[in-house]
Amino acid sequence: MPTTKQDIGETIRLLLRTRHVTIQTLADALGVSRQQVHARLRGEANIAAHELVIIADLLDVAPGVLFVSASELQRRLLGPRALIDSERNQRAA
Repeated sequence: MPTTKQDIGETIRLLLRTRHVTIQTLADALGVSRQQVHARLRGEANIAAHELVIIADLLDVAPGVLFVSASELQRRLLGPRALIDSERNQRAA
């Protein structure tokens, strides 16, 4: 399970991408600006408990999923091959 705010932000970013949800849509759902969303996803600002519920609802996942590491979630969503390819791409960059 992620232990840092940045880890939770990374998981939310992955879910936003896989669900094709924009930062603006998330900002609108939370009633904050895009900049405030980015600050939360970078771990520079706290995500309130009620915001986690809103985010989970928007992304159609249980709130507990937001505490699964992004790499584990990617493995679950896309399979182990996608994780290997992703790690290769990161090393090549």
